[in-house]
Amino acid sequence: MQKYKSSKIPRIAMWVIVLVVTYIMIHIEHAQPPLRHMQLLIAIFFLTFSIPKIMHLGGFATTFARYDLVARNFLPYGYLYPFIELALGFGYLFNANPVVLNSITLFVLTLTGLGVYLALHDGKVVYSGSMGTVFRARLGWFDLIEIAVMASLATTILWWL
Repeated sequence: MQKYKSSKIPRIAMWVIVLVVTYIMIHIEHAQPPLRHMQLLIAIFFLTFSIPKIMHLGGFATTFARYDLVARNFLPYGYLYPFIELALGFGYLFNANPVVLNSITLFVLTLTGLGVYLALHDGKVVYSGSMGTVFRARLGWFDLIEIAVMASLATTILWWL
């Protein structure tokens, strides 16, 4: 698979897929409450973004360990992380225990977000794991924004429950 010089093209493409599939799912399900819309958005996000990580699991785990607080000290977490995202995605898709699901999501994203923030704040030049190693993209503020958006949605869902 070609590695793009610009990380914007594949990331924008992934977000377009996430938004289009979410829109379609909302209409297929006739989902009315905004709460379900948020669940579907998080589900499709996690499912879509876990795929490139799983495709190149070893590369992802090594890259992720350069900035994630847990994976840096416990590399197996880097191998497990894409499957955590995948499980969370299916949990949101099937509306599994929302309190537990959103609490786990918030915990995982807070840890990941803190690691991304510290790497950016310290000026580390590392590659992002968000697109796996399929696309070579430098870790940037957009990674932190993605994490913050998903964490905000999980927090909002918890608030509404």
